[in-house]
Amino acid sequence: MRQAPSSLNIRPQIHPVIRHQDVDDASRIDELMVATFGGVRTDRSVWNLRLTEAIEDLCFVAELDRTVVGSLRFWQIRVASVPQLLLGPLAVDPVWQGCGVGAALVSKGIDRARQLRQWQQVFVSGDPEYYPRFGFAPVPENAIIWPGPIEQERLQMMSLTQNQKVKLPPGPLALLPELPVSA
Repeated sequence: MRQAPSSLNIRPQIHPVIRHQDVDDASRIDELMVATFGGVRTDRSVWNLRLTEAIEDLCFVAELDRTVVGSLRFWQIRVASVPQLLLGPLAVDPVWQGCGVGAALVSKGIDRARQLRQWQQVFVSGDPEYYPRFGFAPVPENAIIWPGPIEQERLQMMSLTQNQKVKLPPGPLALLPELPVSA
């Protein structure tokens, strides 16, 4: 595998291979999640929205020299009874953070979600400094009822329809998980 940049001040942009994740990636993705979020990541309220499996066609990994260094998944949620998307978690090996791995994954995921044309909006609970570059904007205060505590500035959304701003019906609206189908 390529070596990480030697100086923390020099973060060259790299071009990872982005591909759909497969079953063989599971243990490496778990390692990335722990390295990125720590062992208590599922205690965050956003995990209350991830009750079903992630959308298979929107689960990607980033590879450098055939080693998985990043992962991104999307989940279907409901907003005002309408299916929408939840981006995340986005996990990147700390050695490669700041080199464009996460940006490549997010760009690929959003592009693919647009191609599928099944959702109008995508939401994220994430770094308010990171996601606006992709078109995310803060959710207006008190517009969404989140399933647990959240720092308001972390809740962001964007339209998946080109050249359209996100429009929410009058709220507050409950942002709910997609429920598992009972057997």
